[in-house]
Amino acid sequence: MITFKFYRSVFVIVALVAAPCIGYAQKDYSKLLDRYITAYTSVYDFHGAISVTNKNKVIYQKAFGYANRELAVSNSLDTRFPIASLTKQFTSSAILQLAGQGKLSIEDKLSKFFPAFPKGDSITLHMLMNHTSGIKEYSQFPEIFKFKCDEKTPSCRDTIVRLFQKLEFDFSPGTFWRYSNTGYILLGYIIEQVSGKTYGSYIYENIFAKAGMMNSGLFSQDSIIQNRAYGYTRTSNGMIAQMVNPYNLGYSDGGLYSTVGDLRKWNAALYSGKIIGQEFFKKMHRPNREDRGAGYGLFVDRFFDRKVFFHTGNIPGYSSLMINYPEAEISIVILANRETNLDFLSKGIAAILFDKEIVLPYARKSIKLEKESLKSYTDAFEASFPFEVVEKGGKLFMSFGRDIELIPESKTKFFVAEDDIDIQLEYVFN
Repeated sequence: MITFKFYRSVFVIVALVAAPCIGYAQKDYSKLLDRYITAYTSVYDFHGAISVTNKNKVIYQKAFGYANRELAVSNSLDTRFPIASLTKQFTSSAILQLAGQGKLSIEDKLSKFFPAFPKGDSITLHMLMNHTSGIKEYSQFPEIFKFKCDEKTPSCRDTIVRLFQKLEFDFSPGTFWRYSNTGYILLGYIIEQVSGKTYGSYIYENIFAKAGMMNSGLFSQDSIIQNRAYGYTRTSNGMIAQMVNPYNLGYSDGGLYSTVGDLRKWNAALYSGKIIGQEFFKKMHRPNREDRGAGYGLFVDRFFDRKVFFHTGNIPGYSSLMINYPEAEISIVILANRETNLDFLSKGIAAILFDKEIVLPYARKSIKLEKESLKSYTDAFEASFPFEVVEKGGKLFMSFGRDIELIPESKTKFFVAEDDIDIQLEYVFN
């Protein structure tokens, strides 16, 4: 749990701290992780699998919950999950492989592969991979999802590209960056053009086979996939099963499935140079801004004052996260078969490994506060990110681009009223 403690007096002094609930004298990280993750699972209904490695040695791995809730089939370490946008690092690695073989260049223009594409002479494969092309995100347009065809056929691909050509640009190519699945679908089609193979076949033969990933493949909703996890979504009416995959336009943006063990093998193969050479590895992990931003199929940032390479994935019924702390040689892989926010879980795991004091997740109960007292909690704060606490209609909200209601647990403690966001605010009045 991330706890912000605020001391209220004439001036506001902000410190990011947490109540010490776990002792670290024995340094048994496996037990510490299990205690934290088990508590998290109990509070936040986590269903999925987790693998944590240090210097390629597994220090924790475990599966939780059900792969199929209707049949009470448990998740295991062999359960195969759609990995959603984690797919993008495989797509970009395939492009870099082909570049290393001289079959294309990352500076090739999009017009080389799709001559009629608007601004195609200004867009490079490099821009598609690090989200600086300006091509608008297709998922913002629900009407596109009504289009159905077999994306493996050339006529279908041509129709999809023509649909993409009608999308407006968010900005001029190379001048800014914004996340775009559209660019990664185009990259998948380019892999097929250049290699002469289907996307799924190329990835299996040139990446999965090289990395020893025998439990990974291209996901299709109507395929029979052994040990597959079924997806679920929490709604206001309870949990529902996700039986239809709406992402029918492409698969190189988020269509692969894998296991936590296979993704551990992928990480080892990528970092060892088995997949791409060192020069392209550095390009892949170079952010599109000075010190942070998007690389190729991953993001570069700093957590706990350490450099991280990471990506998350979310499609209806599934969530995924893979994060590497390269200096500490720590890798965390989390796959879940329900839509959930995995960011706080991964940070809790990392905090334990970096010997930070944490608060175990626990079931919280709310109380009522007098409306007249709410103003005393409002102010602008600066913690690991800036935000305000505001009062609206007799309720308190944490405001940082959007408003999330704060629920009082006591007169000094508040928690965020949103599933899977594990933030607590604690006030000390002086």
